[in-house]
Amino acid sequence: MKKTLASLFCAATLSLAPNIRAREAAGTQTNDSLDGRWTVTVDYHGTTVLFMLTLKQEGEKLTGDFDGDKLEGTQKGDAIQFLAKDDQGGSEGAKGVRKDDSIAGTVVFVNSDDPSHPETHAFTAKRVPPRPNVAPRRHEFVPTTFYRQFSGVNAPVLTVNPGDTIHTTTVDAGGTDEKGVTRVLGGNPETGPFYIESAAPGDTLIVHITRLKLNRDWAISDDYLVDRATDRDLAVKMKDTGKSVRWHLDLEKGVATSGKPGEHLAQYAVPLKPMTEAERLVADYAGTGLTIGRHPMALRRDELAMRGILRAGDLRTARPGRRVRVAGMVITRQRPGTAKGFVFLTLEDETGIANIIVRPDMFARYRLVILEEPFLIVDGMLQSQDGVTSVRAEEVMGLPGAPGSDVDFEAHDFY
Repeated sequence: MKKTLASLFCAATLSLAPNIRAREAAGTQTNDSLDGRWTVTVDYHGTTVLFMLTLKQEGEKLTGDFDGDKLEGTQKGDAIQFLAKDDQGGSEGAKGVRKDDSIAGTVVFVNSDDPSHPETHAFTAKRVPPRPNVAPRRHEFVPTTFYRQFSGVNAPVLTVNPGDTIHTTTVDAGGTDEKGVTRVLGGNPETGPFYIESAAPGDTLIVHITRLKLNRDWAISDDYLVDRATDRDLAVKMKDTGKSVRWHLDLEKGVATSGKPGEHLAQYAVPLKPMTEAERLVADYAGTGLTIGRHPMALRRDELAMRGILRAGDLRTARPGRRVRVAGMVITRQRPGTAKGFVFLTLEDETGIANIIVRPDMFARYRLVILEEPFLIVDGMLQSQDGVTSVRAEEVMGLPGAPGSDVDFEAHDFY
């Protein structure tokens, strides 16, 4: 079993290259025009919520979008008003006063699900500055502030331009730096955040890690096993664990060994190398129940395609009545009391979801696989009824050995 080294200290060099979708004409905008992108800050029941506003001005007429909803409005003097509408009947109506490159006022939100109860909130808007046209710089950054939570209200510790490089260090998970000095309370403190000039909500930020290395020769972890790695008997034997274990880091060989190994760990070494994509998936799901990386099914897509297994998104254009094979992560298992023994599964892959219908006799035959396997391959007949596409299962099997297939997640079963 692999042991996670929770408290490592790293030095990193980052190259920041945001893909800012700013208008090329931004550098030629004048303060008299409202053209361009604006960051809108709304005080929503005491919580700061950010939206993006894009405006185009022709005389007194305003067009554009508010967080993706098309808008129309006017500017008369310093007074600005607009109404944005979505496709479901919701809207955002704003009135404000402009002062230089800022706007302040109120916005009325109408929820399409509850149009009779609109909500009015104060807002401010700041124009997104154009992307700086300067040569890239290298920043030698020594952190002194370490936040212990990710939040948009954390003040940036450094402001840089797109294309700049940052050379910095981190503390370990316990808040200790490379010299063994405790700088902050533990809990995975962060170095940052860094603000990139001209970046705004909705932009894509591309961060290249050009070099990452350890710069101390020790680390610590705990000696307990995670709950899912123990059964009832082993849990009793492990009841006195939870103590810190010190590790020696061999920076040249790239391995970690126990600082005080017992008989069984005398020859045990942990390679100091980045997680594989599959390992990172497992860690993501274990820690948060989701991943911002690729879907587990995407890691095996080439092999699945060779086996004739379609993606969920392919079912929408496939001919009803043909035999198909699909595979995915089981996210729901439903067996309504009114369905006369039929079971309904929802399989998720990187393109969407596939609805599976299992007859009572098929459920009886594949009951253990359906209930226990987190990933399934389903062979059956494609059907479409009332605009809903589904697969009527004829054969069901597990998908063992898939990269990331041992992720720890919970399906919503029989709701």
